[in-house]
Parts: sequence; C-alpha cells; structure tokens
Amino acid sequence: TRNAKVYAKHGVDPMILLSALRQATPSDAMFFTDVTLIEHWAAETLVTHRPRTYFNPVDNQEMGWSIPAALGAQGAHRARKIVTITGDGCLQMSAPEIATAVRERLPVKFFVLDNQSYDYMRRLQHAMFRRTTATVLPKIDYAAFAAAYGVGYHEILATADVRQGVADALGQPGP
Repeated sequence: TRNAKVYAKHGVDPMILLSALRQATPSDAMFFTDVTLIEHWAAETLVTHRPRTYFNPVDNQEMGWSIPAALGAQGAHRARKIVTITGDGCLQMSAPEIATAVRERLPVKFFVLDNQSYDYMRRLQHAMFRRTTATVLPKIDYAAFAAAYGVGYHEILATADVRQGVADALGQPGP
C-alpha cells in the first residue's frame, strides 16, 4: 500500500514507524497520539483490533496530553502494552510527567518524533498567513534527558533501522 512506501528523504518515515509499532505490539496494546501531524498519520495507519485501543485528541486539543493520558491508562491496565507517540513540541509541554512513570514503575513506551519545530503549527500558520513565527524549537539531548529521568533510551535515526529500533524500545522493561 502507499503507507508502506518510504517517502522521507532523511530521518525516519513516520508511516513506517507507525506500521512497525502496530506490527510489534499485541492486539490489545493502547496507542496515544498527540496534537501533531503524527495524529493524522496514525489515524490512517494504525489498525485497531479492539475497541478503546487508539486515543487521539480531536479538534486540536491541548498539546502534550498523550503522555499523562498514557500514564493513566498504564496505571489502570498494568499488564497491557501502552505506547505514546508525540512530537518534540508536545513532549516539552508535559515531559515532567515522565517522572511519574518512573516513580510508579509504569512501563509506558514514549516515541518522540523530533523535527525541532512545532511543525503542525508551522504548517497551519504558513497556509493562513504565508509566514510563520515562534515555531522553531531547540535541539533536545534525549540521551541526557532520559538519563536525568531514569528512563530507557533508544534512538532511531533512519527508516532502515525502524523495525529493530521499535523492537529494542518495546523490549526495555521500564519506561
């Protein structure tokens, strides 16, 4: 299908990442997406096998909601695989909540697509105003971030590494 074709010229193709996540998780895994372009890609790509396994914000709700939502789901469903897929901008809205995952031993898996911008906002601004403002974000040192919070870390840099990278990340015992 067209979702299996690699369109990204560099980095990780998000549709391939989403497909790999779906293939590597059980049918009752719960997915949470954030207010980013990934929300739209996931709505097209993530096949649900059971009710109440895919959660996304509607009507551009608050940024960063997927992390606390996923933590709540993991607390209620300790035995299930819980995955959150967010962007670097949304991560910055609720990153301190990751400390809750560590403290409560919630093995939520956080997948962050980093393009160093509020890309969704940039696209909306450009379409409406033909210019953008305040959409560029600083580069995050994710290895240092993960170490500071005490969570596992695995970076996937290329589409060719997605399947193994997803398996490695999902195989880590904690958050």
